[in-house]
Amino acid sequence: MKLPAPAVFFYVSGVLLAISAAAKFPPPGRTWPDSLPIFLGGVLLCGVGLVVWRAGRRSATAQVADNDQTTEAIARQLQQCRRRAERIDREWGGLDSQSLRARIDELLVRWIGPVVENRFVWIEQYGVQRGADIVLKLSQAQRDFNRAWSATADISRNEARISFHDGLAAMEEVVDSIKRHGWQDPAALEGDTRSASGR
Repeated sequence: MKLPAPAVFFYVSGVLLAISAAAKFPPPGRTWPDSLPIFLGGVLLCGVGLVVWRAGRRSATAQVADNDQTTEAIARQLQQCRRRAERIDREWGGLDSQSLRARIDELLVRWIGPVVENRFVWIEQYGVQRGADIVLKLSQAQRDFNRAWSATADISRNEARISFHDGLAAMEEVVDSIKRHGWQDPAALEGDTRSASGR
């Protein structure tokens, strides 16, 4: 496990101080050298470094323990994102270019962005290879939706629709990948489609 930087600093500084102070001989007629306070300060710094290190370990352990809950929350957010994208696709024909840009922008900023930014959760949950596959598909969906937004800004609705469908397909692959890799709560991904219709 990687040591936190403050713990390394305190511990190494304390060791160096303690060694330097201990190397000094006491003056004639005295039991302890006058560097004793420095030696004790070095020991104290070592103790602080150990405390910081243990605190970091407890924090990391707690984060790992909460990992399943974090993954579940992000997976639900991913499903909500997919539902909103599907709703935009259904309503595409009745939206003008400005409304499409606003809806796609909301999809990107409010839903896609946070899911992609939490990519470390997928890697930690499923391992490097499987997690990286999920992250790559999420990034692909984000790029496709960005292209769709740009195409609507250029008044190219056909190109925007194609890019949007590509983004939807990438999201479907992400959901299928999560199910295939054995996510513990498939119900959270299946969800209740009725809740999306009211939004």
